[in-house]
Amino acid sequence: MCFVNRAGMFLSLLFIFPLATLHAAAPGIPFTEDFSAETLMDSSLTNANWSTTEQAVYLASQITHPTANGGFASTGAALGSSNIDNTASIILGDVDGDDDLDLIVANDSSQANRLYLNDGSGGFAASGTAIGSEAESSRSVSLADMDGDGDLDLVVANNGANRFYRNDGNGDFGASGTAIGTDTDNTYSIALGDVDEGNSSALRKELPKHYNGLQAYCIMLFCLLSAPCIATFAITRRESNSWFWAFFQLFGLTVLAYVVTTIVYQVGILFMAV
Repeated sequence: MCFVNRAGMFLSLLFIFPLATLHAAAPGIPFTEDFSAETLMDSSLTNANWSTTEQAVYLASQITHPTANGGFASTGAALGSSNIDNTASIILGDVDGDDDLDLIVANDSSQANRLYLNDGSGGFAASGTAIGSEAESSRSVSLADMDGDGDLDLVVANNGANRFYRNDGNGDFGASGTAIGTDTDNTYSIALGDVDEGNSSALRKELPKHYNGLQAYCIMLFCLLSAPCIATFAITRRESNSWFWAFFQLFGLTVLAYVVTTIVYQVGILFMAV
């Protein structure tokens, strides 16, 4: 094979005789494989867990003292050994306020979504706690503080009504979720964000009561022309090796900004009065 740098800076040649056939890497070496079917596993080359249904977390070779090179155990620690679910999505977050990451799984095929609380050392219960009484086909989950009470609430995308589950602060999401809207769509993904700009709308309504457009423009003009920040003052002093030029820049730009802004404001008032 021949590798050529496109910028023309160098040419690297690599000859391999004969051409090697690519296989899955040996255990312990980073590799990429197709896990879509268990029949694709080459057991002579890898001992990775090829299960397409089991939820498993691959912990470091030593749970309390992970290896420095990021090594992983040869087998995964099953999550919820008593729950065999068709999981479509997962999300991690501290839902009970104990400073560790808990796990929420969104299950398809009309199976209950489940919460697995972390014991602080990466251990999870053998059986997850069902979230709500619904058994819908969930495709995606997201955590965010939706009600501003300092804990993570849950939003679930379903094949049907999407739902909101309010956290009580201890990881309890209630007996049932609240339907979001009246739509019953086949939702595959969700995203949370402040689309109505939250409290900024109140500020936007209040500012025009105290400032008109000309005043706002002059404020921006003054900020543009005046001395940027104290860091600029320090750099000018160091680069010029002179306090004179540092203070000249600081006061000079401030005076310039004041004079220009005053002229613009006074001229603007004349035009507004016409």
